[in-house]
Amino acid sequence: MKEKLIVIGLFFILCTACDTENNIETYYSDYFIKYYGVDGDQEGVDFEVLPDGYLVLGKNVYTNTVFLVRTDFSGNELWSKQFGEGADEVVDMVVNPDAGYMVVANTRAGTPNSKVMVFNVDNQGSVVQLDTFGLAGYDVHASSITTTRSGRFIITGYTNKVSTTGNLDVSDLFSFEIDENMTAQSLWRSTYGWDGEDLGIKILERDNGYVFFGTTDHKTSNNIPRDRTNMFLFPINSIGDQTSTFPLQLYGTNAAEVAADIVGLRDGGYAMVGASINGARRTPFMVRVTSNGTTIFQNQFTDIGSMELKSVVQSADGNFLVLGVLYEDNGSNITILKIAADGRLLWYRLFGGEDSNLPGRIKELEDGSILFVSTIELENQTKMALIKVTPAGELTHQ
Repeated sequence: MKEKLIVIGLFFILCTACDTENNIETYYSDYFIKYYGVDGDQEGVDFEVLPDGYLVLGKNVYTNTVFLVRTDFSGNELWSKQFGEGADEVVDMVVNPDAGYMVVANTRAGTPNSKVMVFNVDNQGSVVQLDTFGLAGYDVHASSITTTRSGRFIITGYTNKVSTTGNLDVSDLFSFEIDENMTAQSLWRSTYGWDGEDLGIKILERDNGYVFFGTTDHKTSNNIPRDRTNMFLFPINSIGDQTSTFPLQLYGTNAAEVAADIVGLRDGGYAMVGASINGARRTPFMVRVTSNGTTIFQNQFTDIGSMELKSVVQSADGNFLVLGVLYEDNGSNITILKIAADGRLLWYRLFGGEDSNLPGRIKELEDGSILFVSTIELENQTKMALIKVTPAGELTHQ
């Protein structure tokens, strides 16, 4: 039975005086609600759980730079670093198996076309190496970075360098594989797509290759509904070419589906989240499939409100934790949903206040508690926030 919505209202206090990392405070200082930032606007994007704390990734909107914050397990800031001037959009971060972290951003700095910035950052937040990647004369846009079992990295996104002719082909999948020294794999196929609009969101590794996840308006002859855009899965081999494992699979309704996040499951399948968009209405949308793309469930959660799902993980109990954004008349707020393995909505929680707040990424910790990063509006500025809740989605003191 679905548990009634619990609103944790107005737990974000407004900043006082000049906004710096030393005077960002909260009425709920006894709870695990931690703000990070400096004067101006910052955005929370991603985080990693480390052996002795957390690493929070964000963007300083005021300076267009990457913003990294290192904390202990209590969320207390140990250090912060800013780098990468011209980072128009900070996208994603993964741990580098050799030490440090790989950070991805998009930029137009110094060029008429957008490119992808990749930073190799050491454990103290210093940039060891920075390279930009693109296609001459075309825009490229990164959506995510994935670490492979071989220790390489694949950046996934999209480009306006399309693979078919005609005015209807707008964008195609774009990806590239690099090693720890940022040397690109020359055999990797960097673009792939169909007629229309194809947006790469993420790539996951599977046996004998990978699978693309994203949004497309391409239609196949045997995989219906599907009006407008749908989520898709598309298998490729070890160098980015199409395989015969299973054909392009579309998932959607008669609305326009937009892909946001995917997670590989312990049984070899996948769970995907996003939204069904019909006019101004956004309906939370989630799909679970087997390893060969066969649908286990496909659900729209129509009773919650106008919402988009943004981040998903499989919890230790085999269910799912999903982070989303609920759009309301006065702005937007953050939601956590607990979804059963069979697609039933078990409960959801709302976190927010009087302003607009946006979700980043969600993870489940070893003790079952839930941690997520977000962007919180405090009066007239936005800050990176790291928030921990209990396994039931309630605020916690620890």
